[in-house]
Amino acid sequence: SFPTRRSSDLDGENDLSMIREADHGIAMKGSSEELLREADYVTTRDCGEDGFAEAVFDYIIPTVKRSLRSSC
Repeated sequence: SFPTRRSSDLDGENDLSMIREADHGIAMKGSSEELLREADYVTTRDCGEDGFAEAVFDYIIPTVKRSLRSSC
């Protein structure tokens, strides 16, 4: 199921440990290179450009739908 532990939607260097622990790590455009490498999904927009909405509609919702289909 999604998330089995939690999701992280992050854009700062201090968020690296949280994104590593999350089952579904999401980084915003413009995050540090290390954070971008660790993320499962990287938005094409930053927070000011509705990057969070992009993550919800383009990554989280499709992931939940796939999870629900596979559990039936």
